[in-house]
Amino acid sequence: MNLNTFVAAYIPKSYRSQYDFESGLGWVYQANRILRRWAAKGYIVADQIKEIGVEVSNYYWITIPSDLLSVIDIRLPVDVEGYGDIDDNLVEFPHEIVNGKIKLSKPYEKEASPDAFTLSVWATTGVSINDADAAADEWNNYLLVVTNGTESGVTYIILDTAAAAGGKSALTFLHAQGVAASTSTAGYLTDQYLMLKYYAKFTALTVYTSALPVGDEFYNALAAGMIFHATGKDDPKYAKVKQEWLDEEKELDNLKCTPTTDQARTGARAMPGFDESEDEPDFPDYPLDLD
Repeated sequence: MNLNTFVAAYIPKSYRSQYDFESGLGWVYQANRILRRWAAKGYIVADQIKEIGVEVSNYYWITIPSDLLSVIDIRLPVDVEGYGDIDDNLVEFPHEIVNGKIKLSKPYEKEASPDAFTLSVWATTGVSINDADAAADEWNNYLLVVTNGTESGVTYIILDTAAAAGGKSALTFLHAQGVAASTSTAGYLTDQYLMLKYYAKFTALTVYTSALPVGDEFYNALAAGMIFHATGKDDPKYAKVKQEWLDEEKELDNLKCTPTTDQARTGARAMPGFDESEDEPDFPDYPLDLD
């Protein structure tokens, strides 16, 4: 759901009339304030785990993505159609963060002279390259590294390659994460890369049409939080809306921290001799001679 649709559906009209969307204290700011809090608490994880293809410079060094929060693991890529060696997925690269980069504990070589191409006809699902001799599936499993324009530095894993037609070959991305329009016109393809899986930082909403990065189970708590932050401390309703916000977030906390019944906190264990202690005026007598 987009933010503007959410505000219209969940925020009372009396509050909607007080704020716009994009001012310093508008609804974009209020929503980001709460979403950042939830990201820090680990509530927003479904969209915060990413996996991308990366190259290794000078055998050991990987540039840290701008949105990286923490590394989960680094592994060899696996054939996107399942025909490769399944044991490749078991090969993990130990690492540490050094000098502002990810440093591998064992070397991996980057391709020295990858095949470079001119990019055109961008779409969210793929892009075309000027390969007049490309055969079907030729560039499958390769990593496209964009080298100029708005997508410079972005990488895309290739799922499918169309046979050349009209001097071009259409590449389909493994994940539809491209852009419908781009100024990028250059890039290269390589099969010598690694897969980096990591927790990403929360990407703040920017405009009122931004999509909320949470499901509907968050909506009541998000609305309560936005109403609370939009209520002045001198407002007679302040204490009430604050408690409603705390109650809704507590419900959310219970939901996220107890995802299944078997993970719920167990009840207290009965202790012999203390079962009826609330009705006893004194503690039960204990023998002084333990021998």
